[in-house]
Amino acid sequence: MVSVGKIGRRKSSPENFAGKFAGKFRRRRNRKYIKELENERGLVLKNAESITEEILHYFEKLYTNPTGESWGVEGLDWSPISEESALRLDFPFTEEEISKAIFQLDRDKAPGPDGFTIAVFQECWDVIKEDLVRVFAEFHRSGIINQSTNASFIVLIPKKSLSKRISNFRPISLITSLYKIIAKVLSGRLRGVLHETIHYTQGAFVQGRQILDAVLIANEIVDERRRLGEEGVVFKIDFEKTYDHLK
Repeated sequence: MVSVGKIGRRKSSPENFAGKFAGKFRRRRNRKYIKELENERGLVLKNAESITEEILHYFEKLYTNPTGESWGVEGLDWSPISEESALRLDFPFTEEEISKAIFQLDRDKAPGPDGFTIAVFQECWDVIKEDLVRVFAEFHRSGIINQSTNASFIVLIPKKSLSKRISNFRPISLITSLYKIIAKVLSGRLRGVLHETIHYTQGAFVQGRQILDAVLIANEIVDERRRLGEEGVVFKIDFEKTYDHLK
C-alpha cells in the first residue's frame, strides 16, 4: 500500500511542469546569450547595440582581403589529376550517389533556415527522390545553387567557457539540408581524386593518411638529432584562421 504522503509528493501539476520547463529554457538561453564583450582596446561592452557593432567590425576586418602585395607561391610541383578522374568529377549525378550521401549524413544535426533536418530526407526518400534527382540535374547543368538553398544562419560558438573576447568565438553557418546534401555528394567525388594532386608528404585530410604520422616522424627526427649530437632548427608554425584570408 502506498501512503497518501508519498502520492502527494509524486504528484506534479501541468502548471508546475510548465514552470520548470520555462525556467530551464530561460537558463539555457541566458548561457547562450552574449551579455558583455571585451573589445580590442580592453573596454567591456554591455550594450546590445555596441556588442553587435563590435562583432560586425571584427569579422569584417577578418574577412577583408589584406592590403598591399600578397605573397606568391612559386616553384611548387602541382600534380594535375588524370583525364579519367576529371571526367568522373564532371559526370552527371546519379540517384545512387545522392541516396548514399543522404544516408551517410547525421540525421539530427541542427537545421538551417529551411527548418528541416536530414532525418526528413532519409524518412521520405522514396517520396522525394525524383525531385532531388531533378534538382541535382539542374545544378549540374547550370553550376549554380539558388539563393534560398544557399542561405544560412551564422552562430558564434565559444572556444572557451565564459569567453568575453570576440577572438574566442568562432562562427559557424547553419546551412540548409539541401546544401548539406549537395556538399556531401561533391566531397565524395573529390575524395576519390585528392590523392592524385595532394603531395604524399601531407599527412592529414586525405583518405588513408593519418595526421599522427607527421607527429611521429617529427619526434623521430628530433630524437635522431639528439642522439647524434647535431644541431638543428625546428619550426612550429601556427596558421591561425588561414582559410579566412586565402583568395
